[in-house]
Amino acid sequence: MTTITANLSTGRELRAARVLAGLTQRTLVAALGVDERQVGFWYR
Repeated sequence: MTTITANLSTGRELRAARVLAGLTQRTLVAALGVDERQVGFWYR
């Protein structure tokens, strides 16, 4: 199985993009319609 990672970002990059967009984690969760734990997992 081949894994393509070219589009993956680090948690730090994801946080920076979210902050630049003026979103909190809660507003991001609401906008995406996902569970808060899932968003937290993306930052790890």
